[in-house]
Amino acid sequence: MNLLEFIFYLKNPSKIEEVILQENKELDIDYADIYLEKELCIYSKMFFLDAEQIDGKIEIELNGKKYINLFPLDYLQDIFAEFNEQGNTDLEIANKILSFRINDA
Repeated sequence: MNLLEFIFYLKNPSKIEEVILQENKELDIDYADIYLEKELCIYSKMFFLDAEQIDGKIEIELNGKKYINLFPLDYLQDIFAEFNEQGNTDLEIANKILSFRINDA
């Protein structure tokens, strides 16, 4: 799943825990940190990692692959709430979130 696809779950918060636990069964949702594989892009594959295990690192390498921190899940939900304006498409919302991460975070 990528950020663009994850917008659906941000719009339907009751489904977030279910989809995250499908990706990482061991994860405590309260400590979920979101990383993107290889680069900050709305199409990069998302990974949900335990914030306590990664010590808040911006970039990490696991199994020879580079991952870049997007946001902790709770912060992503807050940012989504700011950009989820009526009439915006999922693509527009995802681009605004990523632009915020790159330019302002």
